Amino acid sequence: MRRKVLLVTLMLIALVVANAVAIAAEPAADASVFEGATAQPAGSGVVVQPKDAAGPAIYLVILNDVPLASYRGGIEGLAATNPSASGKAKLDASSPASQAYLAYLDGRRATSIAEANAAIGRSLDIAYEYKATVNGYAATMTPEEAATIAKLGNVKFVEREREFELQTDAGPAWIGAPGIWDGSATGDAGTKGEGIIVGVIDTGIDPWNPSF
Repeated sequence: MRRKVLLVTLMLIALVVANAVAIAAEPAADASVFEGATAQPAGSGVVVQPKDAAGPAIYLVILNDVPLASYRGGIEGLAATNPSASGKAKLDASSPASQAYLAYLDGRRATSIAEANAAIGRSLDIAYEYKATVNGYAATMTPEEAATIAKLGNVKFVEREREFELQTDAGPAWIGAPGIWDGSATGDAGTKGEGIIVGVIDTGIDPWNPSF
């Protein structure tokens, strides 16, 4: 039993180290915008998107006001909601302080959206609004509209929605899949799965992904 636990532990450590190396090796262009653009002052016109971006797409508009989980006080009449600043063990979104600050954020966000609508000459169709760990909204717009909105006073930065595909094929070797595939690890079963129908109920599996 101890040997099995040790083996599993070593495999988990190897997985964490391999992932850390892979992340560190990624080019800066693929890094999350939250690691760099947030250092820019509001209204700087920062838009993160591919150079060849064209046509409408969903953009994330991140606003300058601090989100609920990070607010450490400083606004008159609004107590801190960040757990460490408020002396709480965890964030309580239903507390009076949180509800008051959320109302403040909602009002500020509504004003920012109205300013964006005026700047681009139409009403944005807001897909999502964010307030807990980030403060902002998502809406469909063109690259030109995104550039205009990024220059507004309460906008920290704008980022075009992107899809990222996992580019690893090391997983099958880690779990011993090759031995199952070629039959060397399954014993003398007389079959390697021929004729078996497998039904998977999951919304996140892409059989053409390199991981498979």
